Amino acid sequence: MRYHAGDLLQRVVRSMLNDERHSDVKIVAENAGKRMEFHCHKALLCGWSTYFANMFDGEFLEAHSSTVEISVTDLAAFERMIFFMYSGEIQLTKETLFETFSAASVYLVSVLQAKCMSFLRECITLPFCMRLLLQCQYSFVPELYQFCLQFSCRHFSTMIRAPAFKQLNLETMCDICKSPDIRVGEGFSGLDSCLVHAVALWCEGAPASRLEDLEQAVLPLLHLQSMTAQELQQILKVCAASLEVEEVMTSFWTRLQEQGQIAGSINVSRVIRFEGSKPVVWKTLSPMPVALSQVACVSSTSLGGGAPNAAVLFGGRNVLGEETNHVFRYEAETDEFTAVNTLPFTARGLGSVNLAEQLTLVCGGYTGSENPLGNSYLYDHAANEFKKTSGRCNCGWKPAVVLDLQGKAHVLGGVKAVTGHRVYDPHADRWYADTVLPSKRYGHGACVGEDGRLFVFGGTHDPEIVHMLDPREGFWIVGAKMTDAALDFAWCQTHSHCFVVGGSTNPPSDSEPIFSDTWAFDIPMLRWHKMDGDSLPTPLRESCATMLGPSDSSLHVFGGSNGVPSASHFRAQH
Repeated sequence: MRYHAGDLLQRVVRSMLNDERHSDVKIVAENAGKRMEFHCHKALLCGWSTYFANMFDGEFLEAHSSTVEISVTDLAAFERMIFFMYSGEIQLTKETLFETFSAASVYLVSVLQAKCMSFLRECITLPFCMRLLLQCQYSFVPELYQFCLQFSCRHFSTMIRAPAFKQLNLETMCDICKSPDIRVGEGFSGLDSCLVHAVALWCEGAPASRLEDLEQAVLPLLHLQSMTAQELQQILKVCAASLEVEEVMTSFWTRLQEQGQIAGSINVSRVIRFEGSKPVVWKTLSPMPVALSQVACVSSTSLGGGAPNAAVLFGGRNVLGEETNHVFRYEAETDEFTAVNTLPFTARGLGSVNLAEQLTLVCGGYTGSENPLGNSYLYDHAANEFKKTSGRCNCGWKPAVVLDLQGKAHVLGGVKAVTGHRVYDPHADRWYADTVLPSKRYGHGACVGEDGRLFVFGGTHDPEIVHMLDPREGFWIVGAKMTDAALDFAWCQTHSHCFVVGGSTNPPSDSEPIFSDTWAFDIPMLRWHKMDGDSLPTPLRESCATMLGPSDSSLHVFGGSNGVPSASHFRAQH
């Protein structure tokens, strides 16, 4: 057998490792009481490592010692590094990369560092990069830290929606704010709005401990002077995690305004806090003027203007089984309903969601025929007027409608459009089709996660299955199952939770069991739980729900059916 000279030399050198007879130094590596011994050669270690060269060539005691004890952070990584010095070979995986790179950085083995970087470039993904960035925060690995920071910033819009983003420490967050590598993604008007959005999301990780850091260290790095009041208001409405965070950011903006650095004023819509861990207490309030089921409703408060603590209701089915064109406004402060306008059509089972600029999208619905309603309208709360959108929505009735992080409305499912997924872009005033649902649904609910994912749950056909769609991936996958499958329930979303009230079993029928329970879906944790406390005073299906606030901070349920349409109106507080 013939060997290349280089191969032969490598075999010889490898055989020298742990050769007690011919080695001139014993390295004893220790970590947490565990020890490993390596019989090595000073000349070889010095050739690979600047650290060992300084140790053995200098005036240190180790230069004249046959045994050197070293405290290491990871014994396995140290062993891999020593084997690499003797063999020139290294087997890297995503699981071993960080520890190996750290060892190479500490002991200044530049060739091994280069091999680690080469491996990283070949297999880098954003989730892997974020994991490394978290590890780098607590270990001094500057080359790896800078690489991961740069890569993450170049995928900024995706990074800020990753769960690991909220775990970044203050120093890393400040480095991000100062980074020249940030690439602004779709949905942001510019770098500054993108950073404000990111900072608000970051504070959700530990708002109580980060408030001081936010005010003193992070916000001064942002150029809020370049933003209008309307831009800041919209960002906070979408992503503010708590009143405390919102107040800090608003107060900082106000100080800049008082100093003459910002022109204009700001009217921030408060985030409504109704978390899923406290028991609920239901109270019966003033009934609706008309008994209705399949009525749609929104909170005008979430629009950031108009009268506070108000809800607006659209359409519905009356006790005669007729579709109606009612539009009622409910004022929480007076506990009174007022007829404010009428729909341009009669319908029940409408879809509705608030957009920006004091507008609510009203679409779909059942109009007396089995055909989906082709038209959709925008309701202007300030002007109390309806305006037809361009194009046809081709939405069904009993759909679920949610607003994504870019301000687009997603209309999901509905009778006669059971797998439909239509999107309305208010900026372009146009409708278009998106990824269809994986199963038929109507009488279901939906919500949007802080990372932009869409969730649908309940309804017909797969009532216990939660499907989720990552818009960046473009396909639906199965998520957490509902504990109690149901349809035709009332539902609404706060920032971190989606609440489900009442409903019935599948198939839908007023003779079927009708529920009075309240369930909460923890969106970040993908977890369902039944809420403690009171049940609905009356079991209901085909009702609607919305959150009011800020001073009301409660969940309101309107209308519904328990055999016949009801004028019921209940409020839950906790």
